[in-house]
Amino acid sequence: MKRILTLVTAAAIALSLAACSGAEAPAEQPATAGAAESETASPTPTEEPDPVAENWDDIVAFVEATHVNDTDTAMAVTAKDSPAVEYVAYIRDNALADQTAGFDPHMFDDGYSFDGDKKKQEVAISFRDTTGNGSDPQDYTWSDWKVTEDGKIESWTGASGSISKVLGKEHDSKKAKGQTVTVAHAYKANSGAVIIVLKVDSNVSEYPDTAPVYVGPDGVARKPAQVSTTDLVEGATSYLSYVYTDADFGGKLKYLVDYETPVTLTIK
Repeated sequence: MKRILTLVTAAAIALSLAACSGAEAPAEQPATAGAAESETASPTPTEEPDPVAENWDDIVAFVEATHVNDTDTAMAVTAKDSPAVEYVAYIRDNALADQTAGFDPHMFDDGYSFDGDKKKQEVAISFRDTTGNGSDPQDYTWSDWKVTEDGKIESWTGASGSISKVLGKEHDSKKAKGQTVTVAHAYKANSGAVIIVLKVDSNVSEYPDTAPVYVGPDGVARKPAQVSTTDLVEGATSYLSYVYTDADFGGKLKYLVDYETPVTLTIK
């Protein structure tokens, strides 16, 4: 009996030592290189698309086109129903008013220079009068561009603020004496002047009002400092442009359709 116990004890000790030694435990397999890489590699971050950077050449071309009255080029890169479209339409119709009044809308084209900075996403505009007309020099930038995913320009910020804030929002219209007079555009220029472009659809031949009075929100009555008008032709549409210095939106324009009959248009 004593011998059997001795043998059992010896066997137990032997098994215990074998378990503690680790000599017979299976070796841990090293991780493969591929597995290590899959565990530690981070996914490459996806960069957000930047429509402004992607369409920078079109933006610079747009700035140049709007300053030299190339409205076809400018309109081709604008977003539908955007402030950019409204601005280009203003440039086009104001130039048409100048042209029909006998002024050259390209008179000052050579005085402009442009410097686009893609990194800052701004275009510097410089103007120096080359005509001897005595126009003041100007230096300003257009920045804070908004561009759609399909590359069309929506808006920007200029010298006087966001383009949406310097464009009139309403197109008031009145009829009298065979004429329909509509506010085609109102624009707050860098100089502080309000420029009003009227569209007149006339069923009669008539002279235009060359000095409509604008009463601003300050209550001051102003006559235009600059006028571009043409005689109204029966069955035709005419564009007339008036410049009111040191004025603001929010007033009323009194236009005489036949030098006797006034129509009052809201400018805002």
